Amino acid sequence: MAGVLSVFAVISTTLAGNKLVFKIKPPVETKAVPTKAAPVDNTATNLTQKDSYFYDPAGKTDPFRPIFAIETEPLPSGPPEPKPSVPLTLLQRIGLSQLKLKGIICSPAGNKALVRDPSGKGYIVTNGTYVGKNLGRVKRILKDKVIVEEQVKDFLTGGTKLQIKELRFIANG
Repeated sequence: MAGVLSVFAVISTTLAGNKLVFKIKPPVETKAVPTKAAPVDNTATNLTQKDSYFYDPAGKTDPFRPIFAIETEPLPSGPPEPKPSVPLTLLQRIGLSQLKLKGIICSPAGNKALVRDPSGKGYIVTNGTYVGKNLGRVKRILKDKVIVEEQVKDFLTGGTKLQIKELRFIANG
């Protein structure tokens, strides 16, 4: 190359009173001095101008990794919670707290209880009858109460646990 034109715009600023003045120096032409070519090392790989940089991540931190470690709970690998395969009865669509115990019949063949829903409709329940929204099941019918066992979700462990609830007579109800 005979000559390379280098363009340098040097902007110098001076403060004259309250005005800011810019002075631009004109570009300077320089000529390249021919030099002796350095010997080419044949053992080095010839890289094109485009491929002249290679990033080596060894020993460097990953910029896309979070700084603080985030611990997550593994998803439960067990089967999903069992859902009843039969359609829900009317007693299973009503919350256990909405049912009122109205009467109990004690007999050697098995005790039976009469419960009433909020609309006033009565139902006869026996041992094993499903009641309530949480898959509750009548476990025992005693002379003054009905014991129901419900499956309640345990938020600490993520599973379900059995919870015992009682339906008792309500005075003036």
